[in-house]
Amino acid sequence: MFNYLREWLGHHPDVHPSVAATGLSFLLPGYIDTWEPGKSLRYSGVAKQEARLCQLAVKIAPEFLAENQEFQIRDQGDALFAAKMFAAMPGRYRVRVINPERNSEPTPRWLLGDVSEALVHLLSSVDSGNPWLTEKWLDRLLSRINAETLNDEVLFGRLMVLLRVLGRDLEAAQIARSVDPQLPRMRAAALADLVVINQRLGPLLREPRAHIEGYATELYEIAMALGHDADPLELESWVNALGLFFAATGRFDECRSLYSWFESQVGDSLPPHARAIFESNFGRVLTWAAEPDLVREGETRLRLAANLEPQFADHWVRVADFLVDAGRMDDASQLIARGLDECADTAALIAVSARLKFLAGEFHEAMTLYLNSYRMQPERHERLLHAAQAAGNAGLVDEMADLLSGVEVAYLTDPLVETFELLSLEVKSREMDERLRRAWMCDQLAMLSALRPEWEVVRENVELLTQEG
Repeated sequence: MFNYLREWLGHHPDVHPSVAATGLSFLLPGYIDTWEPGKSLRYSGVAKQEARLCQLAVKIAPEFLAENQEFQIRDQGDALFAAKMFAAMPGRYRVRVINPERNSEPTPRWLLGDVSEALVHLLSSVDSGNPWLTEKWLDRLLSRINAETLNDEVLFGRLMVLLRVLGRDLEAAQIARSVDPQLPRMRAAALADLVVINQRLGPLLREPRAHIEGYATELYEIAMALGHDADPLELESWVNALGLFFAATGRFDECRSLYSWFESQVGDSLPPHARAIFESNFGRVLTWAAEPDLVREGETRLRLAANLEPQFADHWVRVADFLVDAGRMDDASQLIARGLDECADTAALIAVSARLKFLAGEFHEAMTLYLNSYRMQPERHERLLHAAQAAGNAGLVDEMADLLSGVEVAYLTDPLVETFELLSLEVKSREMDERLRRAWMCDQLAMLSALRPEWEVVRENVELLTQEG
């Protein structure tokens, strides 16, 4: 597929031939699907940065100069992403923006003042402001942040939240590693971020398993040492990170002991919202266990969180997802109906209801519900993917193709990218002769399997097609 993309880029009218010849080495193999003339580049991966980098490949201006590796880019937002990604790669790259209109934004006064207060301005502008401008000002601020300023707990906390909100987890992890071990509270916050980021991005960070175990062990030791001296909300964030890590590694007894210890430390001092989040997080990880007693306790805690904060959909969704996974469809339907009456944010619950319909084989209804949920929250691209999957199961191939064309793969988690790849192959193979289709599918799946050996469904399909000849 990498060669396939290289071939297409070599004939693209907007890309200088030198890009196709020598410039594709910066694209990450395994994060690219296919690109056809007249259509947007399809890309896959678990992080926005990689997806944006692949997207950038077809936006590089013809002024690309291979001899000195300078990229002249017409878009400020793309330049910011490019600068970040190239900085982390082998070799020396420079990015020069050649768009004076978008470069002419006046520098706000707050950007030149206190760094911590400037971060507050940026946090408030994430949802309401211009995304590329927020990125631009953040990069300006990052140039003013050094090891000394990072000793400020408030500044560090705000910076990490902002980086995580903007999807810049790779930078957040890099900054977290640089925190002084002599500052235990900040070190604990940084370790909690590292544990959570590693759980989410996994192989992308390329961190040895021993390092991640080390982060968790050090965080556990700090949490135990500080105990009563730590702020309850601060301690909760550390415990939640450790709880997820223990549960993900199958250490449920340690996980339960940790949460029970936290309860004994904080008592009734948690505010209602924090208490509900604690019950929800504790309950969720317990439902992942194999022991029936732990699972029952997990369900009880999930329901308690929903009762404590009935207006928050996330609590209801976690209970409903648990019931669906447990095969208790009637209980899930009743709970969803109650949640729709009690919480304002109904989009997530509608998505769970769509999942129920899908599992019941009611694919038309599932597609409609997924689409309704997606339209209410258009940033949730996985719902559009599920709608496409339901359309395919209902035999609506044209509708499935249309829905897939609207999915932004950069916003999908890795397992869903696998689903997207398989559905895309199914759409492309429909017009082929059956014998050619099978050979083509086998070839495409084999390439996917080589790129992503961890994708079990792809490997199973390759084996099945091979056996059938």
